[in-house]
Amino acid sequence: KEHATRLPERRGEATIPRPPGRLIWFHGASVGEINAVFPLIERLRADLDRARDEALIDPLTPVLNRRGFDARLGALLRQAEEPHAAHSLVMIDIDHFKRVNDNFGHPCGDMVIREIGARLTRSLRKYDYAGRYGGEEFFVLFSNTTSELARSIAERFRKDVEDSAFPWENEMLKLTV
Repeated sequence: KEHATRLPERRGEATIPRPPGRLIWFHGASVGEINAVFPLIERLRADLDRARDEALIDPLTPVLNRRGFDARLGALLRQAEEPHAAHSLVMIDIDHFKRVNDNFGHPCGDMVIREIGARLTRSLRKYDYAGRYGGEEFFVLFSNTTSELARSIAERFRKDVEDSAFPWENEMLKLTV
């Protein structure tokens, strides 16, 4: 059946190798009916990819969420069993975040969380992972990074946040992490 591709003009059977390595078996379908299925399959694959991404990405910050963290951490731990593998984890918490929500409202708190997520993403290499662990807690998973280098990168990020102001309406918020 591997090489069988029969597309009859009348209703019948067809075996079509698509996607590569997999066979899809149609019984009693016309060529038009078979061809109509492929766009549906592609749309379903795209929907599945989108759902998979949404399951792993925090909707507020576009960084990994807790489930994404668990998945990436598991992958890094499996890699850590290899010789000379050095991975690091840094946890980041926005100091006194409750005051931001209490004094300026939750929309301001959301802006702060989005901005911290964006800054984390910009500060990382393409093979490191930032995410939101929950609430105002973030994490960074560093691939192939010693604890000393991870500490240095985290300190640079901490200092960047401390030296910055976060604009909100007519205020400039000063934050620390």
